[in-house]
Amino acid sequence: VAHDTRLIEPTSPSPVPQGIKEMNARRAGRRADPPRARPVLYDGRVSPRPPDLPFEPAVREWFGETFAAPTKAQRLGWAAIGKGESALVFAPTGSGKTLAAFLAATSRIMFSPVPKKLERCRVVYVSPLKALAVDVERNLRTPIAGIARVAGRRGEAVHLPGVAIRTGDTPSEERARMLRQPPDV
Repeated sequence: VAHDTRLIEPTSPSPVPQGIKEMNARRAGRRADPPRARPVLYDGRVSPRPPDLPFEPAVREWFGETFAAPTKAQRLGWAAIGKGESALVFAPTGSGKTLAAFLAATSRIMFSPVPKKLERCRVVYVSPLKALAVDVERNLRTPIAGIARVAGRRGEAVHLPGVAIRTGDTPSEERARMLRQPPDV
């Protein structure tokens, strides 16, 4: 089975109301398909350690030291994320989707001023499974530590983001602590 990595972008809004399109399609004897997201396919070229990653220099350096090149999912996701757009990236397990989403947020959190306490939580990850949330948390801590190491080597100030998991099993004391000292993620 061949897997495809695509970034789904919304199609531009149609100036013609959908009801009129459907009516005209019925008159012409064909079925009007609902509007679909337009896939933007990867061009097939991967450049090692690309200089155009939309991150702080220490993050780009860490990525270049850690990985040979971005995956398709990462390149497609970062193209949209770097422009401040929303992105829905779907790809096979192990293709770098989580890092695609979190590296952009991590770069922003680590190198921007720390907000006031009540505005501190800037990234919320909703997981359908507790085990997946724990896995994501563990995989988030490795890039944070690596980026902090590179930033220190470069002499750059960095904020180490707080990361926490809250589930139905989280004790009330820990929930209260999260309210008093909100994590970044």
